[in-house]
Amino acid sequence: MGQARIRYMLPWNRTGLDMHLTRQKARELPSFIENPDFDPIGGIALDSAFRIPIHLDGKLVTSFMPGWNPDGISLLFYPIIILQYRHVNDETSYWLLDATFTYVGSNVSELPVKVKTRLGNKVAMIATFLGGLADDAMPCRVPDDVRSFLRLTGRTRQEILLHFGHAQLEDRSKLINESRIQSFVSDVETDALGTHHYIDPEQKHELRMGGEPVSLLPGWRIECISSLFFPLFVAALRHDDGHGAYWFFDCHGNHLSDQWKRLPGPATAILASYSAAILDDLWQDFVANPGDRTSDHVEGFLALPLGVRHAVFDFHCSPPQATAATTIWAMEEAPPATMAYVAQTERGAALLNRAYLDQALLRSIQQQNVILANEGTIGWPSPIDGRELPTSGFALMVDDICFAYRVQDHEAGLTFYVVAALGHFRTFTLYFPE
Repeated sequence: MGQARIRYMLPWNRTGLDMHLTRQKARELPSFIENPDFDPIGGIALDSAFRIPIHLDGKLVTSFMPGWNPDGISLLFYPIIILQYRHVNDETSYWLLDATFTYVGSNVSELPVKVKTRLGNKVAMIATFLGGLADDAMPCRVPDDVRSFLRLTGRTRQEILLHFGHAQLEDRSKLINESRIQSFVSDVETDALGTHHYIDPEQKHELRMGGEPVSLLPGWRIECISSLFFPLFVAALRHDDGHGAYWFFDCHGNHLSDQWKRLPGPATAILASYSAAILDDLWQDFVANPGDRTSDHVEGFLALPLGVRHAVFDFHCSPPQATAATTIWAMEEAPPATMAYVAQTERGAALLNRAYLDQALLRSIQQQNVILANEGTIGWPSPIDGRELPTSGFALMVDDICFAYRVQDHEAGLTFYVVAALGHFRTFTLYFPE
């Protein structure tokens, strides 16, 4: 924090020191603002008519250390704002600000866990794109988020990538060739032989299946190919009768699968890194902070055919690939006669009682909070014998909307989690780790 000097506090509210950069206003501004103006009264200029004062330790920042000047403002990770500085000797540094332009840190590690999780989702998406770049890959559009990231100084990029485990990607940005930029979703040309190609103004890229050019059955056509999940490409197919399908291809045009469940492990990881960030933006754009404009990736996602969007939701909302130690129970109806609800305890397998499981699932989280406020503890029935099991009430935050309470049945040697959602304070699952 050596770059700023607090000179004085303004005794008046000339520019509105409580100004807040709303998400809607952030959408209207460039994602990266170069060489922003600064004055000791108005603050940092985001555009010709919009300035926000900077605050540090409750005081107004009115000047910077000699030789240091604001070099750029990035809204890439809004509501975290990156304010870059550059010294006259070309040394660089940065601050992390919140939406009120209040200093919150000079390193990603200083951010709250929930904020870092969302920021990490976006960084993973950017890192996946950079990691997939190759000279012989099919052309794709460089997403706006990647462009904004590459406009950060090398030090800023390096520190962010290092924090999230992607430090080896810093040099990959040099592979971006602007002449190969295409749109997220492109129509497909078909030659006289019926072989489908991805549109490229300089050369055509063949789509192959089993080493041979793709050949479609009568009535089928490829509507479009999306590079939204680069280096994965998704081809949307349509039949004359209206039915649709989709295929996944690698960045060289080789067919991978016609279902996300059959994708190889590395391709699944790529899809996961994008879907988390896209659904974060969907939540922000349409639920948390709806507005007139949507983010770059959301627009690309909404341009995909409905079947492809459903596949992405299905992928993201499905549990991890099941293993021998993972069992998922649907409790809408009783299990088959040959099946029982069983969980592993410290003493071996234990039979769970359906009635007590129902009681635990139906217990009101709102009522539990009232009990917690009055008594300091809450509890759930043991799924084995129905005994009340007290717990401290400290919740584990799974993500922005889900939280879990850890419950222990010491007598049975069983540990399980009650998982609920903030929106409706409803329990939606019981998790028994094995």
